[in-house]
Amino acid sequence: MAHKYVLRDMDDEEIKRLHFQHHVWQTETQTAIDKANILPGDRILDLGCGPGYLCMDLLNKVGPKGAIYGLDSSEKFIHFLDQQHIPNVHPIQADIRDGFSNKHTDLAALHHVFCRWVFIFLGASDSVIKNIFDVLKPGGKFVSLEYFDFNKIAMSPPTPSFDRVFEAVYELLIRAGGDPDVGGKMADRMEAIGFRNIETIPIQKSGTANSPYWQLMEQTNHNHKNLVDSGLITQKELDLFYTDWKRNASIENAYVTSPPLMITTGEK
Repeated sequence: MAHKYVLRDMDDEEIKRLHFQHHVWQTETQTAIDKANILPGDRILDLGCGPGYLCMDLLNKVGPKGAIYGLDSSEKFIHFLDQQHIPNVHPIQADIRDGFSNKHTDLAALHHVFCRWVFIFLGASDSVIKNIFDVLKPGGKFVSLEYFDFNKIAMSPPTPSFDRVFEAVYELLIRAGGDPDVGGKMADRMEAIGFRNIETIPIQKSGTANSPYWQLMEQTNHNHKNLVDSGLITQKELDLFYTDWKRNASIENAYVTSPPLMITTGEK
């Protein structure tokens, strides 16, 4: 069964946005990578890899004797990654919820599994976490990066239109079966499945007007037409959001914050 990517159709502009997103969150992603203690020759699964930008960072760690498996349900994203023809990066198109541990023989005795902004679309799915547990070798690590307390996203100067749009984003994710606050639940779910030595690192990002994070949010704003299409806001409300955003962009001390992000690691 295919599951729709609710934030945007997987067009070339989204591939570019995800590349910029990877750049903006590079420091936080590196913190998560460091928690895994990756060694040359390790075999790693990037679950929900999108176009594969995290795969490249992981490949730099494992070297030519290692292997990175990038699994995603998107034909567009996996085709993009496959067309890069990167040695030791193995794209796999498969649905994350459909028992990948039983269907792909290469996904066994892995050293690590990384999952970044994936469970936000799935909820704290015990079946997926169990699949991750099953493909790891003893001592292997699962590293999750997910938002928690999503409604802490904020703009200053505050604008009701900003709050209205991101309340609708929250609702859209819930309707699609996701959980925008899943990062705060991953440690408990991982422990219930059998992971040990669980650690958490909370992070929140912010940026002033025209900073890289502000620019990323501005790019993400182009996705919000789907909120109108879903009936969660009106076109008039979306237009007001864009007007308020443009006004705040001209204010020197304006800023926007991300929802807080939780890095959660656990060992099999």
